[in-house]
Amino acid sequence: NAFSSGIKVKIAFYQQGKKVIIKNREPYFYKLQSACEEMLVSSDGALLEAILKEHISRIKNEDRAVEITYSKPKEFKIKFSQSIIKIDRILIPLGANKIIYGNKLYSSGPFFNRKGTYKIEECLTIMGIISKEAKP
Repeated sequence: NAFSSGIKVKIAFYQQGKKVIIKNREPYFYKLQSACEEMLVSSDGALLEAILKEHISRIKNEDRAVEITYSKPKEFKIKFSQSIIKIDRILIPLGANKIIYGNKLYSSGPFFNRKGTYKIEECLTIMGIISKEAKP
């Protein structure tokens, strides 16, 4: 629970440079948050890939992505590595199997999850943020 730890959570949706802030009053806010966090913790592995500022701005300006930011670092236990990471941000490009995360900055070596982003897209569709027809 985001409140018990005193951590405030913000979620933003990016679509070709447009940013939509998702209010935590939205009925699906926590379902969306948990779909994103579940994709992170149930990752299948890490990619040997550098994540530069340019990659992040390209994702936000050219793709569709969900970004979660935490007011202070939050711990997650990652199943594939059995390690605990402490992060304050997650960025998930839709339609990719990639989870980019970090603390203060995004880290290299993003995770991948073969299950993909369909649960996240489902939440966004129900919330009316994306339409079913819209495919990148």
